[in-house]
Amino acid sequence: MLSAEDNELLTRIEGDAPMGHLMREHYWVPALLSSQLVADGAPVRSRLLGRDHVAFRASDGRIGFFDEACPHRGTSLVLARNEDCALRCIFHGWKIDVSGAVVEVPTHTPNPEAFAAKVPVHHYPTHEAGDIVWVWLGSTQAPPFPELPFTVVPASRRWMSITPSDCNWLQGIDATIDSAHVGTLHSAYIAREPDATVQHATVVLAPRYEVRRTAYGIDATALRPLPDGGQYVRTTNYLMPFIAFTPGNTELTGIVFIVSPVDDTHHNLFYSVWSETLDFNGGTGMPTALASAVGNRPYDPHDFGGFTGDREHNFGQDRAAMAEGHFSGFTGNLLQEDIVTQVSMGPIADRTNEHLSSSDVAIIYARRLLLDSLADMEAGRRLPGTGTDSLAHVIPVNAVVDDSTSWEASAGAPA
Repeated sequence: MLSAEDNELLTRIEGDAPMGHLMREHYWVPALLSSQLVADGAPVRSRLLGRDHVAFRASDGRIGFFDEACPHRGTSLVLARNEDCALRCIFHGWKIDVSGAVVEVPTHTPNPEAFAAKVPVHHYPTHEAGDIVWVWLGSTQAPPFPELPFTVVPASRRWMSITPSDCNWLQGIDATIDSAHVGTLHSAYIAREPDATVQHATVVLAPRYEVRRTAYGIDATALRPLPDGGQYVRTTNYLMPFIAFTPGNTELTGIVFIVSPVDDTHHNLFYSVWSETLDFNGGTGMPTALASAVGNRPYDPHDFGGFTGDREHNFGQDRAAMAEGHFSGFTGNLLQEDIVTQVSMGPIADRTNEHLSSSDVAIIYARRLLLDSLADMEAGRRLPGTGTDSLAHVIPVNAVVDDSTSWEASAGAPA
């Protein structure tokens, strides 16, 4: 279990918290889906690491990303008019162009142009990749964006969604790294999965882990011995500090989980799948390769894993469905199961009361990596996943191998 001090260090991101500083100053932060910003459409609030911003798509397709408060009197620029590649505040008509320059100040005379040129605006660089708007919030010049396996494939070979989650960011990270829950929590959906390899996750509920540190984070490989003497190998790649890749099925190269910290008690979860070879969605809608993970929740890519009901009503859990054979009672979709278990822990989970088991090894490694990274930041050492190296080669392993041979040789070790 974690000490109270370590739990505080890992979970707190607001203000001057070290973890928030690490994220803000060293990593591109996932902010929004590209589809949430429409040219000349309504500006969108984007709260990241405890600070409020406004994002908008200009007439020419470029993205502006500023602090939410107008530099004049602090009115929210989410209320602003989006016109002519700029936001115009509805309070006094000040206009800020997409590059972050104040270009009109109707309230000032004489020489309004000279006055406008001296007004500072906190403007942040953005990069669109993988159907996500990423933002550089750091005080230094933005580094090149590190390409990822799902950002380098054509748009028709990936599908992306976002789900608001009312709990701390680390609860999302812990869940994505935890392969042991797959065969229990998701058993109702896995039973519908046509890929027999994935169904092996329900055979052994306490996998043996092999975990190793990498230049980008960790590879956590869950090894499950099978009744026929083979071994099911399932790898999760954790890319510091937001991203995890888990295996897909025969049609999907991998599944993407990206945790974007909103503040201490909220995060957004980006959930995606991609294929290196198969155009599975035609660029619109949800891919049929995800059919086994979909239940009765209406499709909404901007709140894919949401649920109905609050804590007092058990988050909308369907006990009748459980009686009829659905394991969890959350029949909306597979991601809904993930979100609800995280939220049920409370806004910030108290990890000082945990009793971790042998199948929690990967979580322990990931938490230690994060704590070590705080020390590395303090000492000025390079952090995992930073630099200019492409990460497009990082692909999760999903295979059944002969237990008498090395799984790395048979299945291909993670890169």
